[in-house]
Amino acid sequence: MIKPVQVNYTDTFANTFDDVIDRLTPHTSESQVLNRLEKTIDKFENLVGSTPYAAPISQTLLDLGITLFREYNNDGFRLLYRVIETQESTIIFGDVFLTQKQNIEQALINYCLLHK
Repeated sequence: MIKPVQVNYTDTFANTFDDVIDRLTPHTSESQVLNRLEKTIDKFENLVGSTPYAAPISQTLLDLGITLFREYNNDGFRLLYRVIETQESTIIFGDVFLTQKQNIEQALINYCLLHK
């Protein structure tokens, strides 16, 4: 039996997503930024909805000894997510949204300092 897949986003994801919008809107219109972000989220949800483990484990985090997070990359963005299996379903947690130019370690440190 195929288990249903549910995609959820954490508060951290929402905050880092907003940070990316703020980071990019000085360089292009907000509607263009939002359109790119929306397309990236749609592609991510379509992929993990059918193949939750499709994206590889984040190499940057793996180098730090963290094996829980996968990294989906698309159109200059990276999305860190976890897959949690239950008997009834598969739950995807979108945890962090960054541009591919952002350093993951530095972004997480900044996030902890700014949002906690």
